[in-house]
Amino acid sequence: MNIRQKTTNLLKKKTAPLFGALFGVVPQCGFSIVSANLYLSGLIKIGTLMAVMIATSDEALPIFLTDKNSLEVVWLFLLIKVVYAFIVGFVINVFDKSTPNLVVATSSHHDGCCHHDVGKKKTFFDFLYHPIVHTAKVFLYVLAINLVFGFVVYFVGEENLSTFLMSIYVAQPLFATLVGLIPNCASSVLLANMFQQGMLTFSATMAGLCANSGLALAVIAKSKNVKQTAKIALIQSGASLLLGYLLFAFGI
Repeated sequence: MNIRQKTTNLLKKKTAPLFGALFGVVPQCGFSIVSANLYLSGLIKIGTLMAVMIATSDEALPIFLTDKNSLEVVWLFLLIKVVYAFIVGFVINVFDKSTPNLVVATSSHHDGCCHHDVGKKKTFFDFLYHPIVHTAKVFLYVLAINLVFGFVVYFVGEENLSTFLMSIYVAQPLFATLVGLIPNCASSVLLANMFQQGMLTFSATMAGLCANSGLALAVIAKSKNVKQTAKIALIQSGASLLLGYLLFAFGI
């Protein structure tokens, strides 16, 4: 059995959200971006996508591992992430009656990431041009988000932000979720740092990091399907808020 067949069989299984959750907890957002592309291609169901996105924490885990005071909660953080992501993904897939498109198309025309035909015979120029264009587009997109997010944090101020968070203690999970939805690694870094500095509760941090999936949401938004993007954002934010307030209610 070749790799393609093994992957196809794995995507057909009901336990696909479990594998998605396990892949999602790997630091950085590589797996969430891959899963977003697989979903847009019809290769995985929405529940599997949500499992990966909820389990993803981008750059938060490496930051936790650099602080000895955060090491005590890393195991709890990972456990809750994986279990909750799997449950949410599995439940969604149970109600999702769509079938992943696991049949490879026979057409000779296939659109690449920049809408170029990847099925045609390539020249040396093609191998250089398309990766450069794609890299430039991604760089400019990430730069734009970083600039906007950086200006917001700069003008608000860290001290003012800390005072604000203490004044809305009960609403922290909501605030953290909104921050986490920003498709940028800086949001996960900010949430992790706030937790380490005592600005955010564990429940709020979990809500924010479950809402954060790196650039996965941005990849989905680039498909220009507003309804689809809004649905995924609402599911992720709703699941994140639910977890945050459940942990809050139990005093975790």
